[in-house]
Amino acid sequence: MLDRLLHSPEGPKIAILGGLKVDDSVDIAGHFLSNDLMDKILTTGAVASIFLLADGVDIGEGSVDVVSKEVDDLDAEVEKAKALLMKYRENILLPTDVAVNADGKRIGMPIEDLPSEHPIHDIGLDTLVEYSAQINDAKTAVLNGPPGVFEIEEFSIGTREIFLSLADSEAFTVIGGGHTIAAVEELGIAGMFDHVSTGGGALISYLCGETLPAIKELKESYKIHCK
Repeated sequence: MLDRLLHSPEGPKIAILGGLKVDDSVDIAGHFLSNDLMDKILTTGAVASIFLLADGVDIGEGSVDVVSKEVDDLDAEVEKAKALLMKYRENILLPTDVAVNADGKRIGMPIEDLPSEHPIHDIGLDTLVEYSAQINDAKTAVLNGPPGVFEIEEFSIGTREIFLSLADSEAFTVIGGGHTIAAVEELGIAGMFDHVSTGGGALISYLCGETLPAIKELKESYKIHCK
């Protein structure tokens, strides 16, 4: 199913990358675009924060602190994202607005109004409309990581609507990652995707073209015992 995703001739092909595993997602965005595996990358969650920083946007100290806890070297990730934006600007979509958590209250604001003293917890409604349109047009799509802090009701809008748009689309759809699966199970739509991968890091590794040890050993075993 993952090979079908990567090598499907059905386009447009999009990847929706969110959640908190920022370094993995920046790498996979680069791999997808440099190998012409995806036409567009839709950034959400902490992944979007990295790309916004790379684009020169001051997202605010609170949001920077959230992202910094998830990466070993924030500056290095921002530089990688900056290089991707320079080369593939038309292929990488950034949020045009966000929702921040002001002591539990959802406050939407355009990117131009950042920085905010409050941390970003979700994509904004304008971004949601644009991303949903991209999903509607797609023929092949992969999603890894929720767009927002879906565990808090006020900030579950982006995750719920993006996931529902993907579930309702006619595209070949693959989703994966622990938080992603938790979100779709909570929404009761796990059965509406073509493939739900239980792998998080392993899924990313495979999509990045890396060799998975277990698959390598199975192939070696096959050569020894089945030929």
